[in-house]
Amino acid sequence: PVMGAVVGILNRRFCLFGDTVNVASRMESTSTRDMIQCSESFMDLLQQQWPEAARLAAPQGPKPIKGKGTMNTFFLYPPQQMPLGLAANDG
Repeated sequence: PVMGAVVGILNRRFCLFGDTVNVASRMESTSTRDMIQCSESFMDLLQQQWPEAARLAAPQGPKPIKGKGTMNTFFLYPPQQMPLGLAANDG
């Protein structure tokens, strides 16, 4: 879940709050440079809603994520850079 709100009196800005924002931040901070890392829950949604894109993901295995414990993570690859034999959903 995510919540958004305008915060501040003199310098107003729109901010997002919630677990989704925190997980996204952790995925970015623990990822490899120039890679898109995603969580297992994101992969579940991707497989349901866009199976073709889910085939471009390679599991990275369990990874310690601050504040979340151990999470299974995946890297999303562009089609031309997908390592052979690493697809999460071969076939």
